[in-house]
Amino acid sequence: MKGLTIAHISMPIKIFEPRSSIQRICDMWTTAPTFLKKAAQTNDHLERLKLTVAFLMSSIYMCSG
Repeated sequence: MKGLTIAHISMPIKIFEPRSSIQRICDMWTTAPTFLKKAAQTNDHLERLKLTVAFLMSSIYMCSG
């Protein structure tokens, strides 16, 4: 271990990203106006649930990407 630098350790790329946690959280919620506005305007309960789930799934996709 003597003489090794951090370059020899496998780490996720996100650690070296120069953005703050709040910037990453904002990226998670970028699809909120699209899906949640449509969900608020509909009267169909099933369609409202679908749009809410679509928003949640898009947030998960944005976080893992």
